[in-house]
Amino acid sequence: MTQMEHAYLSWGLGGGQRHKLYGDDDFAGGAPETIEADLSQYLTEVQRADAAVAALPSLTSPGRGHGRPLGFTLLTMLDEYALHSGQAHMLRFAALGQIVR
Repeated sequence: MTQMEHAYLSWGLGGGQRHKLYGDDDFAGGAPETIEADLSQYLTEVQRADAAVAALPSLTSPGRGHGRPLGFTLLTMLDEYALHSGQAHMLRFAALGQIVR
């Protein structure tokens, strides 16, 4: 979600330089040894994203990076968080070795 916060919100709305945090591999990164650094990077990106959202005056304001309106971008992020939360939920059950219906 660090990359999504950056692409859609902090860069997407705020502009500036775009970074591909994991290159072209969305599945790169993430290991028990890097959890503290990964979490810190995520929380920093969330702060940047919050500032970018706060800087736009209305839901129809275009992002300075990707040019899409704030309202559309927030709905996109809601979808991204729902998608990734669902994936985490499935991984949890896989780790437990059970399926709960």
